[in-house]
Amino acid sequence: MAAKLTGAQAPQALDAVLQTMQRTTDANALLGQAEAVGAVAAKLTDAQVQTALDALLQSIQGATSPDALRGPVQAVRALADKLTDAQAQQALDAVMQAIRGTTDRDAHLGLAQAAQSLAGKLTDAQAQQVVAAGHLQSAFGWSATPEESAAWAKAIATLLRRPAEPNYVGAIVELLKYPVAGGQATNVLLEALRAVIPAAPSAEAGLPANLRWIADTYPGIDLKSAPACPPPLPREELACPSGA
Repeated sequence: MAAKLTGAQAPQALDAVLQTMQRTTDANALLGQAEAVGAVAAKLTDAQVQTALDALLQSIQGATSPDALRGPVQAVRALADKLTDAQAQQALDAVMQAIRGTTDRDAHLGLAQAAQSLAGKLTDAQAQQVVAAGHLQSAFGWSATPEESAAWAKAIATLLRRPAEPNYVGAIVELLKYPVAGGQATNVLLEALRAVIPAAPSAEAGLPANLRWIADTYPGIDLKSAPACPPPLPREELACPSGA
């Protein structure tokens, strides 16, 4: 249906989709509406995309429950391909702010997936700034589920995968040290390593084989020390262990 819309009809269709999203908390319905956002977005002008993004970010910032957060977060994710680097940075900032305001696991997963979609839209300079700030690493380190940790790992790996990143392998190793990296996230990080360095073993080879390869190829990388506890995003119930 979106393919048949004219440029004048697209903003009206988008408004209808966004209003529908605000009226439902059903996961399947929200997924369908988010896909509709992505389809309609192709017909929007740059100015209309900005208007839609502003409305979505306002909904994210004003959300008072995980259910109210789910719809606009999925819509931002669907809109990601149409965003400029500046808009992606704006959206990512809102995502990171939102994660400070909820402890809901499903909401955290949605926010992590949105960050993953936005990460590839940033410039090299923006990516380096986000990595240096450490907020995504904190979100990764305090992930509540394997799915969430895998999504954050994909987002961070995307940001690290830049020609200007001088310590890519070392950064991946530090992420692998986090307890939450076990399982899905380990595979994500090992595949990200091989994507940049084809000589690296694959995720199928397993973590021990990759660590042996790193030890032989990059002897200066510390594989033995414990990871530094990433500062938790500001929430009263979270704190690094004493002395960490």
